[in-house]
Amino acid sequence: MDENKNNKKDTEKTIKKKKTIRCSFCNKKCTLINYNCQCGGIFCQNHRLTHSHSCPCIEKKKIINKELLKKNNIQIIPEKVNKI
Repeated sequence: MDENKNNKKDTEKTIKKKKTIRCSFCNKKCTLINYNCQCGGIFCQNHRLTHSHSCPCIEKKKIINKELLKKNNIQIIPEKVNKI
């Protein structure tokens, strides 16, 4: 009787289901293709873009990119032309 219990425990340990990958936004099962985001989530094809899953990284990117543009693009003020 103890041997049967040990055998059942061994088979239960060896048969484990793989954890399915699910979308962090809609909780659907992801197919073979899943997308990782900088916010740390895994998303399906419908929610792979940052605006579709309301990613908090968007605001940070916008601020950083605006600062880079200001730094790299110096404002050019043309000289006034003197009339003859």
